[in-house]
Amino acid sequence: MTRDLGSASAANAATAATSRQWVSGRRVKTGQGLAARVESRHDQGSITLWVAATFMAIIAVAGLVVDGGARIRAGERADLVAGEAARAASFANGPDDTVRTSAAATAARGILTRSGLAGNVTVTGPGQVDIAVQGSATGPISGYTYSVTRNAHAQVLLGVRTGDIP
Repeated sequence: MTRDLGSASAANAATAATSRQWVSGRRVKTGQGLAARVESRHDQGSITLWVAATFMAIIAVAGLVVDGGARIRAGERADLVAGEAARAASFANGPDDTVRTSAAATAARGILTRSGLAGNVTVTGPGQVDIAVQGSATGPISGYTYSVTRNAHAQVLLGVRTGDIP
């Protein structure tokens, strides 16, 4: 049995030479027909860059969502306190023609003090009060302090069915 070693090594060399070739800075796999894959030295690490950029964008959006939620919660709290203070002040002011400004302001400021928020109380007439409450919240991610102001108006209405204005 004699083997022709020259033809076998020549075939292996030809296969190795055609499997990958460098063409102007690109490595081309040949012998795969239309599915040939072109690899560039410049493309190495491009997916890593894309993933890093996408990750940073996702983190930024998450930060905006969390900080925006803190601002919304501060606004909701200020709105709730403004409504409660306006109701308390309008009941303290009373439905008759006598304006009890100091009683209304004391009742509203009592609600504001217990809630820990600041605000302005304006008695506009018998049984009518306007309240402006300022609240703030600090974003847990950005550390930015958001200030919000919410207003409420309350008026005592008389009558069981119709709610006649005094």
